[in-house]
Amino acid sequence: MLDPRHLGLGLVIYTILRGIAATVYNIYFHPLAKFPGPTFAASSNWYKTYHEVFLQQSWTTLLAELHEKYGLALPPLESCPAERRHTEQT
Repeated sequence: MLDPRHLGLGLVIYTILRGIAATVYNIYFHPLAKFPGPTFAASSNWYKTYHEVFLQQSWTTLLAELHEKYGLALPPLESCPAERRHTEQT
């Protein structure tokens, strides 16, 4: 019989390995990996949450700073019509 503790341990190990694999893929093999930017932002969807909740920094202010630091590798994008961002390329 399969011990429930082994099943739980297997799920924990699977979750950890899946997270590591997704991080490696996002940083090195994703089609957008060639564009400059913070590695943490490329590796995790928690980048925005970290800056807004823990650092109390506005997402729009952070985006403006990132555009200044890394430039506009792509034209400004909108994640939804309500979140349009307009910046000028210099």
